[in-house]
Amino acid sequence: MELEKRIEKLRLQMIKAAADKDLKDPRVIKVSDKLDRLINEFYAKRTA
Repeated sequence: MELEKRIEKLRLQMIKAAADKDLKDPRVIKVSDKLDRLINEFYAKRTA
């Protein structure tokens, strides 16, 4: 899957998880961490 699509999919998952749970919920944090890694990868590829 293209990196941008993976980022968008995780972004939507995080929004849904955060709407259903507290922002400090481990599931929300896990999705947020994955999203952060993908965004960092995206920008690393753009600047390489």
